[in-house]
Amino acid sequence: MENQSRAWIHCRVSTESNRYLLHYQEKRLMSYCESENLKVVGVTKEVGLGKGPREYYISTIATIIRRKEIDYLVLYDWTRLLIFKDLYMEFKLFCEMYGVEIIDLSEI
Repeated sequence: MENQSRAWIHCRVSTESNRYLLHYQEKRLMSYCESENLKVVGVTKEVGLGKGPREYYISTIATIIRRKEIDYLVLYDWTRLLIFKDLYMEFKLFCEMYGVEIIDLSEI
């Protein structure tokens, strides 16, 4: 039996008034993971600005990556993780260092 790749889904919106979009993001990302036979081992949903790597959800995901508990981090698009490209690229390098691939649904 082949091991199924493990995925973590991350959803974020910037304001409380957009909270309803968290469910939409999660649904789209779950559907993608199912179609690619990825086992979803966790989901983070956040309402916040996504300005920096010290935010709680980023440290949670980083811990999971360091523990080698996932193979993929699945996002609706890269701005759902961090809004600044340079910080996103640094986080992407961190993921690569641990063998975790970021899947950006907007690039598929």
